[in-house]
Amino acid sequence: MNRNHGWIIYSKKSIRPDPKDNAFDWMIEEAKKAGLNVEILFEEDIDLICDNEGLKILYQNKFKDIPTFVLLRSYCISIAKQLELLGVRTYNTSTALSNSLNKWYTHQLLTIKNIKMPKTLFTSNNSISYEKLSRQLGRKIIIKEIHGSKGEGVFLAESKEEFEYIIKNVKENILFQEYIETSCGRDIRVHVIGNRVVASVLRKSNKDFRSNYSQGGSAFSYDIDSCIEKIAVESTKALGLEIAGVDLLFGEEEILVCEVNGIPGFRTISATSKINIPREIFNYIKSTL
Repeated sequence: MNRNHGWIIYSKKSIRPDPKDNAFDWMIEEAKKAGLNVEILFEEDIDLICDNEGLKILYQNKFKDIPTFVLLRSYCISIAKQLELLGVRTYNTSTALSNSLNKWYTHQLLTIKNIKMPKTLFTSNNSISYEKLSRQLGRKIIIKEIHGSKGEGVFLAESKEEFEYIIKNVKENILFQEYIETSCGRDIRVHVIGNRVVASVLRKSNKDFRSNYSQGGSAFSYDIDSCIEKIAVESTKALGLEIAGVDLLFGEEEILVCEVNGIPGFRTISATSKINIPREIFNYIKSTL
């Protein structure tokens, strides 16, 4: 087995119409500079087999030799778990990805590490009343689908009518969170690789309470202090992640952790600085093999 051979697994859903907007060639080039040989694979073309002969992986209906490492750019947790059982080093691990994909798991893990965040409530009872929740969380309530990223599946209810309409139309399990008015339309995204902050940006939106770049927000280079760096790194470690994007809110008195993304995009960094996130990722992978 070639020790420096790896896969990068994406979902076909992430492919952009304009080839120039995809990072595939960039990722392969930066991996090569780090002394790594990588292939791009798509999770939709991967089949997993468990039989009396053991665990196997098919790619495009053919058996494929497993690599030394895999960089996951999709939340394909079952694939990650099979690779790990076959002895493949994954970035991030299946457990860490599961912790970040499920927002409730994220908040549970942050809480036991005493990391500050907005007050959050989960219930399997979707008929919970606005009156009950507003007593806990305030008049304005953030409603989030438990699984989601890029600001998708996140809603703001400012009245009972809006709350009931959102609850009626959301299909997934959801959690409820207090609305941080002082951070409306702005947050900080901090990129952490190997317990080290490599970049940070301030994201803003004048049109939406969400500041995500993918939701039409703007991004600006932003310097953070050692206190914010510590929060970002500790949040990453709490979930078991090695590569993460930590989203921070401006609370009235302190910085609060909103979410921790296990497969962070890096378009905002590319647009606002000369920091090369793929280079940072592959240099880290190379150092840990």
